[in-house]
Amino acid sequence: MAVEKFGNRFKQKVSDVKAGATKALVTIYKAQEKAKKRKSAHNAGHMLRVSAAMKQYLSEKDADDRLKELAEFTGLIHDFVRNPREISGLSDGILTGELIRYIKDKESYKPNVIAIIYVIDKSVDESLVIQEVRSLYEDMVREFPKEMKDLEESIESLSNDEISAVADAIIINEGGVASIKAWADKQEDWKRLLQYALIYGDKTIEGIGANVAVRRAQFVSGERVNNSEDLGRIFSQSDRDRIAAFAGESLLRIYAKKSVKDFPNEPIFNRAIEEGRKLEVEIYKAALAMTLKHLNLPSEKAFWLWLSEKGYPKINEEKIRKKLEERFKDDEGYTERELKTELSNDFVNDVSRFIVGLALTQNKDEKEVERGHRLLKDIHDKTLRELTQITG
Repeated sequence: MAVEKFGNRFKQKVSDVKAGATKALVTIYKAQEKAKKRKSAHNAGHMLRVSAAMKQYLSEKDADDRLKELAEFTGLIHDFVRNPREISGLSDGILTGELIRYIKDKESYKPNVIAIIYVIDKSVDESLVIQEVRSLYEDMVREFPKEMKDLEESIESLSNDEISAVADAIIINEGGVASIKAWADKQEDWKRLLQYALIYGDKTIEGIGANVAVRRAQFVSGERVNNSEDLGRIFSQSDRDRIAAFAGESLLRIYAKKSVKDFPNEPIFNRAIEEGRKLEVEIYKAALAMTLKHLNLPSEKAFWLWLSEKGYPKINEEKIRKKLEERFKDDEGYTERELKTELSNDFVNDVSRFIVGLALTQNKDEKEVERGHRLLKDIHDKTLRELTQITG
């Protein structure tokens, strides 16, 4: 098999490359977090967990050590560029992938326009990509000269084929699971496995269930609502609007971007999804119950239409719109009346504290951060209390 022969083509050990890159990357992530330029949802802990999960996936597939170590490197760097936004165009994942490609070959760098267009589904100005990537690189070198030098040495030690695979995997990972899988299934076997490993680490282990509930509260209800160019256009920074933002992103992810049926039908995926999605949905339902009451809406379908009218990011993209139309074709989804009967007030109130508390911990105002921590301490539900510890 191609995977079995993959490691035999190269002399440089990825383990040597990964060791140097890990120290540099973790140093950068921790410094950025301390300076409040990188939030908890995409911190060193998240990167290390994705890295470990990618290795776990490939270990189950009996991939060779080189591919497993290349996957670990991919996990460690996949969220290298971070700005709290989720808008069309040059997203952070696209810029991360292209920055890796640029570092490998600054002299003759050319972005993979085909991969970028595949993700954003519209034309792209190649010169703009080059300009943005060069600017990012220069900024990072100015801020972290030693760490960037170490990272560059690591990246330069990898083959062009490997760097291309890593960069493309990170760019394609910006799409929904179905489109990522469709791309991966057309690649060479080892590249397909690398992409699947990233789906497993980032979209499954970190993207479904316990971890994503925490990260969604921090990133969506926190960072993105605080950003006037992103969800701050739709939601205020009130507690109820932060909960509504969480519910909106959950609806988008559960039914469209991370629909269970879109994931690879493999035992390792099925186990992780089954364990995680149930909890994610329960938290979503509590957030939805509060949101329907807040917006005076009768049902989940009505909330989707409200989000669509407000121009919630990505919800009106053709692929997503079709999936949501299918979901609500003959069904109103959860109704306010059903949720009020099904969910206990204690759980709903704890979910409120969970979402708002985690969101406020990402605030620049120290008083709001303190209020966030107080809300988290007031959570009574054991599972939710345990989830608040997933911050490192």
